[in-house]
Amino acid sequence: MKNAVKFSLALAVCATMMACKTNKQYNTAVSDATNSGHTSGYNSGYSAGQTSGYSDGQTSGYSSGFSAGQTSGYNSGYSDGHDSGFSDGQTSGYNSGYSDGQTSGYNSGFSDGQTNGYGSGYAASQSNASKAANIAAGLQFQVDTSFHVLSVALVKFAQDDSNYAVYSVTNIYSGYSEYYALYVPSFTSGMTYDSYLMNANTTEYGYLTNNGDGTFSCQSCNFYPGGGNGAQIVSSNMVFETTSGTSKDLEKVAAIMEALQIDKMSSYVASQFGLSKDRSVVVAKMATAWNKLAKTRAVTDADADAFTKQLTGVSMTDMNKAEDAMRVGNLSPLNDVLSKAAAVNGTTSENMANIMNQLFIFN
Repeated sequence: MKNAVKFSLALAVCATMMACKTNKQYNTAVSDATNSGHTSGYNSGYSAGQTSGYSDGQTSGYSSGFSAGQTSGYNSGYSDGHDSGFSDGQTSGYNSGYSDGQTSGYNSGFSDGQTNGYGSGYAASQSNASKAANIAAGLQFQVDTSFHVLSVALVKFAQDDSNYAVYSVTNIYSGYSEYYALYVPSFTSGMTYDSYLMNANTTEYGYLTNNGDGTFSCQSCNFYPGGGNGAQIVSSNMVFETTSGTSKDLEKVAAIMEALQIDKMSSYVASQFGLSKDRSVVVAKMATAWNKLAKTRAVTDADADAFTKQLTGVSMTDMNKAEDAMRVGNLSPLNDVLSKAAAVNGTTSENMANIMNQLFIFN
């Protein structure tokens, strides 16, 4: 019995010891397997993770770094390039602009200086008589441009055996010559063209035909009766024959044509310069008288002084002095001249300056 108990205890101790040994081996195996698996898994995961992380990190880092680097580099490069380019461009542009500007300025200044100098020198070299002649001739030129009497002839109108002056003018719109016949006997010295037309005995025929044989005619022409009545149409055949006439008749014809010229010139002066009708007639008469005088003899500086004194209230000599002073910047004498001339002509100093400029007194 005791042996059996001992044997049983021995078996139990042995089983326990075997179990303990087996359990220790198990734990050791588990521990070894765990460590081995962890190491293997770690190494494998680390390798795969490192490869994947490197790739992703490199892509993300490259993109971010490239973007930041490009922005920074562009800004820095743009700033340096702009500064350098601006400096070079400014230098080049300045040099080029200076050269071109100097050339252009010189050429422009030379041209203006030459023109102004020529005008000043030419004006200074002209005599008073020449300057006055320019004024009168300038007015006559304006009249001739718009109303130029080409020819004048004394004719006899067969129907009433009266003398007429046939004159031709150029129509500025058509360019053709037009012929008119104006009654002569009623004209007296001192009449203006307008006052003559208002005379009850004055008649005029317009739009005649020059037949080329010394006769002028019309089948249907304008008839202007005396007294300022309106035009009428005459349908009967009208014939005017050239006649020699007396010296008195020829003098009347010349006087009528002069009155016609004065009328046209005064109309131009009034419309162009804004002077009154009466003053425009006076100016036209003075210019016409000067032109007539210049055809008979050489005009003098004294003639010019008298002419311009009547025309402007100031002599040509005083005008020259005012002009010389103006060229050196002294406008006081010129203002005095304009003030006197404006008072004589019944206008303003500003308008008088325009008139004198157009009449070539100050140029």
